[in-house]
Amino acid sequence: MRAPLSAPCEAPPHPRAGTLGSGYLGITLAGSPVWRIFLVGGEPLIWPPILDIIEAIKNNGVEVALCTNGIRLNQPDITAWIIRLGVDAVSVSLDSTDPAANDHYRPSRHDAHGWCDVVSGIRCLLAGRASGRPPRVGVYTVITRRNLSQIHEMGVFAVELGCDYYVPQPVSLAADHPLHAELSLTAADHAAVASALDRLYSAGLPLALPDRSYTRRFLASITADTGRVPGCFGGRELFFIEPDGSVWDCPSSLKIAATSPGQRRNIRGRTAAGLFATGPRCTDCSLFSHDCVNMWPP
Repeated sequence: MRAPLSAPCEAPPHPRAGTLGSGYLGITLAGSPVWRIFLVGGEPLIWPPILDIIEAIKNNGVEVALCTNGIRLNQPDITAWIIRLGVDAVSVSLDSTDPAANDHYRPSRHDAHGWCDVVSGIRCLLAGRASGRPPRVGVYTVITRRNLSQIHEMGVFAVELGCDYYVPQPVSLAADHPLHAELSLTAADHAAVASALDRLYSAGLPLALPDRSYTRRFLASITADTGRVPGCFGGRELFFIEPDGSVWDCPSSLKIAATSPGQRRNIRGRTAAGLFATGPRCTDCSLFSHDCVNMWPP
């Protein structure tokens, strides 16, 4: 049973404290091959410079996809600036239609916020944007052994909220993580996951899903720790930047661990055109992992 949805945002908006403009942090995107940037966390919306970063990126003609827990979307000034800056997509993490189940595995700091705040934030953003205008809003659900039966139900819920897209993702936990045995999907879950994904894709829900080939990679990631991907997108269509500024041609934690220190690069003191030059870098990769599924281009 679902809890009642929170009331719409009612707090009055207040002006942004200030902006540092398109020169902030010396962004060098103009003339580079970069055309879309995903801003992820942690939680990006609690980082004070985030709106200035978004503004600088958009001023350079690059798309922005914001990945958030959704709680800050309840602040009208935040949602107003997301819309005003022309953020192209906002992906919100939500793992269950059951508030208690969601909040058990995705607790907020000091238990101050939870499922109801996330859902309310989604509704606030959807209510604030003009019809047919950005940002596109979607739900990302981390699929574990505990919620795999909700793969289809979460898609239905995303439709009920009025979202534009929905992406179920396989959980990615290290073998020594305390919840690995409880939550990680294994080959024993293959049939149940395959059935749930087939039901989702066959339902004809009025929202976008990843390309159907995504399901094959999802299933492959839970039947083997690694796999070979011919002509991988890493280093051609996608680069991955860690919080320490390190730049990778691949999101796979396995590939990152296997990269020698001498081959590692950093964003500091470099330009976007130099760091993200096009050309084949990762071809037949044998270190495909859950991380790759979660960042696979649609």
